[in-house]
Amino acid sequence: MPKIKTLTQLQKRLAKIAESPHETTGRWTAAQIFYHLAAAFEGSVEGLPPGYNVVARTLVAPVRWILTRVWFPAGIPIPAAIADKVAPPPEADLEEQYQRLLAVR
Repeated sequence: MPKIKTLTQLQKRLAKIAESPHETTGRWTAAQIFYHLAAAFEGSVEGLPPGYNVVARTLVAPVRWILTRVWFPAGIPIPAAIADKVAPPPEADLEEQYQRLLAVR
């Protein structure tokens, strides 16, 4: 699968997933994955929540760069300060989360 380089490419890929029958290989449904992605995009625009302490705020930028561009290890726990925002509910609706992803700018 080719690497996504533009927002338009991402939107097209999301549309294909949302419109077609699909299976996931992990524990989350496609709706839960869309929920998580939308929350992460929204969080990147809004910034870190108040629950992060000064050390976490200082270390996040370089660590985030390494994790997102070099290597993203499996099983990273979701920090408590953002868990309620990015941990998807089991009843997440695919169409609703797809529209939420499209609205992030």
